[in-house]
Amino acid sequence: MTERYDTTLSDPVEAVQPAAETNGRISKISRLRQKLGRSTVLPEVDSSNLLGAEDSSPGTTTGLDHGIALEPNPEAPDHVTETQELASYREELKRPTPKEQALLSGNITHEEFRAGGVKYVELDNGEAGLYWSSASGKHRRERAAYLVDRSWQFGLVPTTVIREFTGSYGIKDELSFQEYIPDATDAREIPDFESIEKFQTDLYRLWIFQYSIWHTDAHKGNVIVDDKIHAIDHAHSFAHYKDREAHRAMFTDFYGVQAPEEVIKEADSFLKDDVRQQVLLEQLKELGFWESDAEACLARMRHIATTLTTKGKIDTPEELAQYSPN
Repeated sequence: MTERYDTTLSDPVEAVQPAAETNGRISKISRLRQKLGRSTVLPEVDSSNLLGAEDSSPGTTTGLDHGIALEPNPEAPDHVTETQELASYREELKRPTPKEQALLSGNITHEEFRAGGVKYVELDNGEAGLYWSSASGKHRRERAAYLVDRSWQFGLVPTTVIREFTGSYGIKDELSFQEYIPDATDAREIPDFESIEKFQTDLYRLWIFQYSIWHTDAHKGNVIVDDKIHAIDHAHSFAHYKDREAHRAMFTDFYGVQAPEEVIKEADSFLKDDVRQQVLLEQLKELGFWESDAEACLARMRHIATTLTTKGKIDTPEELAQYSPN
């Protein structure tokens, strides 16, 4: 039975009255990004969804703290409350990316079995991907791993969706469908892979990511490489048991090593973005994960981010042990 973790998210961002500008009002999206404190580039919010939206109330607008009323800016007739801006950002995070939409919408023009039980598929929109059987919930774990990576903004996991396919006997099934990376090489075929300088930042990200999803099958065979690292095959992730020998035996670890500056910035961005964290938690639950497992994943991510932004490294395995499953 899994233990419930203390994963209470940060308090909601307080509503603050924007400072007046002589040259016009501050961009609503800019105010939102400043308030959330992001230090890296996030998915762009479609400003057409915000500009032109009008507050039906002729009086004051209400901020996130419902006890605080914000005076309207007389120079901005199309008042958009902070709550509306956050709602728009939330919707943007949950909206499928263009790559996800392409993988979901294309029609199959070619398919063939490949090694490892995967099927290679080509679509009529130029996309190609690999899909696996849904046995034992693997398709949910593959999608969840992609969502965690997307929330970290690491870019390690190829775009992964859940798509309905029709089998040879006309039986429909939901399968994970992952973007195909052409010309990638199995990391096991690259001599001294772990010591190659240009991969060190991605390897550090991979180390953090695999702990985040509690991946107990971490080895070089689950990594492919072109000009960067791609993490694949997450069938043995999101486990709710404590056995972590595979994780401890991972081919590379960085205990006591200063984290790359890019990774610290990504951790800081994640830690300050309450909306991104809440959306990830909701998405994991929507995939059917137990609430305690979803919360445990988020707890590990928050703990890692806090540790890295506080001292820039993780010194020992014991620093992470409190977030292990039972």
